[in-house]
Amino acid sequence: MSLDKVDDVSASYKLGSVCEELLSRGSRSSATTAEAPTAPIQKVSRGSVSADTKAAFRRFWDLGYTRLLPVAPPGSGLHNAGKRPGVFQDGAWQGKGVHSFEATEDDLTTWGAMGAGVGLRMSRGLAALDIDSLSETWGDRVARAALKHLGPAPLRVGRWPKRLFLYRVPDDTPYMSVRFDDGVSDKPALIELLASETNWFNVDTIHPQTGKPYTWPEGVPPRDQLTFVTLEKLQRFFEGLRDELPAAKGRTGSNESRADVDQATLRGDPDLVSAAVRAIPNRSELYGYDEWRNIAAALRAALPDDQDLGEELFVEFSERSDLDPEKVTENPARVYRSLKHPFGVGAKLLYDHAEQYGGWQAHKEAHFDATAAAQSEAPAAKAKAPKLEMVLFDDIADTALTVTSKPLVEDLLDQGAMSVLFGESNTGKTFVATDLAYHVASGRDWGGKSTSKGVVVYIAAEGGAGARKRAAALKRKYGPCAGFRFILSPVDLRNPNADLKPLLELLGAIDGIVLIVIDTLSRALAGGDENSSIDMGALVQHFDLIRTVTGAHLLVVHHTGKIAARGARGHSLLRAATDTEIEITEGQIRVTKQRDLEKCSAVGFALETVVLGKSERGKDITSCTVRLIARDGAETGEPSAKEANVLLALRACVATSDKPTSGAELAKIATAAGERDRGGKERVRTHLRNLMTKNLVTSPARGFWVPRDIHAHAYFEEIDPPQEAPRNLGRQRPPDATQKAYSETPLSDPSGGLFS
Repeated sequence: MSLDKVDDVSASYKLGSVCEELLSRGSRSSATTAEAPTAPIQKVSRGSVSADTKAAFRRFWDLGYTRLLPVAPPGSGLHNAGKRPGVFQDGAWQGKGVHSFEATEDDLTTWGAMGAGVGLRMSRGLAALDIDSLSETWGDRVARAALKHLGPAPLRVGRWPKRLFLYRVPDDTPYMSVRFDDGVSDKPALIELLASETNWFNVDTIHPQTGKPYTWPEGVPPRDQLTFVTLEKLQRFFEGLRDELPAAKGRTGSNESRADVDQATLRGDPDLVSAAVRAIPNRSELYGYDEWRNIAAALRAALPDDQDLGEELFVEFSERSDLDPEKVTENPARVYRSLKHPFGVGAKLLYDHAEQYGGWQAHKEAHFDATAAAQSEAPAAKAKAPKLEMVLFDDIADTALTVTSKPLVEDLLDQGAMSVLFGESNTGKTFVATDLAYHVASGRDWGGKSTSKGVVVYIAAEGGAGARKRAAALKRKYGPCAGFRFILSPVDLRNPNADLKPLLELLGAIDGIVLIVIDTLSRALAGGDENSSIDMGALVQHFDLIRTVTGAHLLVVHHTGKIAARGARGHSLLRAATDTEIEITEGQIRVTKQRDLEKCSAVGFALETVVLGKSERGKDITSCTVRLIARDGAETGEPSAKEANVLLALRACVATSDKPTSGAELAKIATAAGERDRGGKERVRTHLRNLMTKNLVTSPARGFWVPRDIHAHAYFEEIDPPQEAPRNLGRQRPPDATQKAYSETPLSDPSGGLFS
């Protein structure tokens, strides 16, 4: 398809063809920031951006895009004109917030008559992938990855090589972003998923920097013909970007509205807030209109009891702008007072910007002061030793065999220590963690290893629905467990003023806790940077505080890094603080680090599906349990659905028996399996015999049956510790290399990942 043939915004939608042509042209270009071909783009723009803006509003409306906005055109006298909503009133253009508009058909005529550009608001099933990078190489690679992994989409071009793709998404899709070093711009490049209520973009107007219209080289299809992308696909895509883009840092917005944000968590100390705002440089490349307005919102939320101080700080911040004062038409005091409660940002945003852009350090001292305060107010540890104590060499040598760590799980986890259980997504790490926790809470052996029975608290920070189903599956398999408790809500353990103190108070009130599981580290970090020594250091410090107060072992569920051989992702502070490291891969549990031990171990496992009931539509509601595979050389077969149900019933009978190794009677197994009619016992007997041939059950005595793995003693086998992958193998940019030489350096992708 030729670019010359596209002359209307509603042209036939031939997915990806022009995009591929632009990409192929870009990949042959040696200039990193080359413009898109000028002549074809001009021909496209004459059709896609009409001089009659009233007709442009109507065209998009008729295609199903009804969340339209008027955009103040370049040259209208407003700061950031061409990239902000606005209307012409009382003889002048006035900037407006996104929430000021909910378009009607009458508005289309009004906005078109005033000469406004056309903007489109996101959320409610629409999202735009905005590739904001001046590196043609990286722009091409991200675009190709998007078309491959998310699907075809219409392309919008403003200032090439920046580009945008439009998709349909679930209504609750949050904003997502990744910042990275593209080797071209002074500030980080940005890949965004514009999906929240405040997100919007230009669809038909003049670009304020190029002076040319925004274009849709392939036209724009009707809204209902856009590719639909699931939330899971989007999350995997952005996780891939974070893993593979250079020096990438990402975040995912919340699905909650501002009304759901606890406003108390946005407050800040007035002195710290003042110091932070005064440390932030107000440079135009950092703060467009939306970012500038966000500072005002953060101040309103951070200083709810001293709005005069907040207004004074915002006016002072605005006056430090490097923009020409004659071009600034907004009154900062008026903007500050116009913002209404509730807010979504607060003191943390101000602290982060002061640190990132102004090199501010004062809040770090305040952070550790707050941690110390939380520690001083926390419940006392059960056996608090003196802080410093001197011991003679001979004494510690003579007690080497008598004063040792007490095991929580024999040869695996010590009481009061810390472990990290990590793996890639969908490998079963949460199922393994829950299964291990159940065995400790019930005092059962796990994988042939004895456990020290005690109370277990599982913090399911990723959500309660999955945890409820996992608990139901375990109860059906093993029976009730009074010592197993859950916290089914997100926790912020990075900020000492957030959930740390309430959690310590809750845990301190429970006697006999031996194990605390935090699932996952990412959720407990609450938006912090896993690669930052400050954020990870604070989190590890708080983990230590939890262990000190409770005396319990702390097991943290985490994700694998982008290079699997290096273990769990994030700053090395985490691994340094970890006593035991357990990696979960598909079908295997590998202990990859044991402090003071030379040998590691591994065991195979399988996930067994458990049907919990039926949904309103009659579909099975399922979860999984973990079956460790005994190391005795016997291969096992795969049970059929009916055989799996009988095996589950057998496990339930054995779990409630006083002598589980003696087995369960046929009649009890049949009753537990729901086979209560005349031929039920015989059907169950047939299934048990089939399971016996598949090495899944045994019969210790006539008429009694038992799962084969209940007799197993050998599960884990010793393995050599993994060799850590060598670091710093990536190609380094020579310090004296020119920009052109850098842009022409071939970019390899040895990971075989998102961009392969």
